[in-house]
Amino acid sequence: MSIKELVQRNAAEDVIKVGPDTWMILSKEGWYLWDKAQCNAPKKVPISKDIDIPVLKLIYLLSPTLMGIKPATTITIIAWKEGRSLNLNTWRKHKREIMDQFYPVKELALIRRENSELVLFYNPLPLKRLLAERDISTFYQHLKYPLDSLGAFLENLKERCKVSGALPPESGVVLGIPLRDVKGYMGISKDSLCTVRGWKMFGNPDKSLRVYRLYKEAQQRTTELIKKMPLTQVIDELKTGSMGVEV
Repeated sequence: MSIKELVQRNAAEDVIKVGPDTWMILSKEGWYLWDKAQCNAPKKVPISKDIDIPVLKLIYLLSPTLMGIKPATTITIIAWKEGRSLNLNTWRKHKREIMDQFYPVKELALIRRENSELVLFYNPLPLKRLLAERDISTFYQHLKYPLDSLGAFLENLKERCKVSGALPPESGVVLGIPLRDVKGYMGISKDSLCTVRGWKMFGNPDKSLRVYRLYKEAQQRTTELIKKMPLTQVIDELKTGSMGVEV
């Protein structure tokens, strides 16, 4: 069944792509998750009629970052149609009140265009810890990133995005992709492409697959929480219920 057929069958009000092969289908009766890779039927998750759809989408996408297991996440917010969806107009009008709910996660617009914004959502403490790791700091020092403060690092990243008009490949480390995979993607290691699960994995994929599964488990847990409690409680639960494990 195609995504178009699913939309028509469920009288969808909105469709949000929340992963490479995963869509969130929003209808008056509830919302559905559909995984194209698994070719399964959409899983219905009941929601209240007055639910805050922009917050719902952000909770799902940012859950690994909220839990502190993924330092940062990027989301492209576009200007398309008004309504309950997370669109550019809604974001620019209500950004402050939305982000207050997601504290300590912060946001930084990396690329701003008339009809879109590429926004980095980051959890400061896990990101600081990541940048302090020896291999990571050496990697970024070699690329001439300032590491004296998190603010300086992020402003430098933003400037590079502005100059190139795109997210530089080395930013993958900030987004929770293992360093080996980022180096392989950049062509600065001898590791060969091994598999693709959310990102391209190089060399022995065991660690990368564990990281990928951890992110997916966070989103699965979020789906279960949304079934049981209001969104504000879901956010609080994710903040306090970290799934952090050694990978």
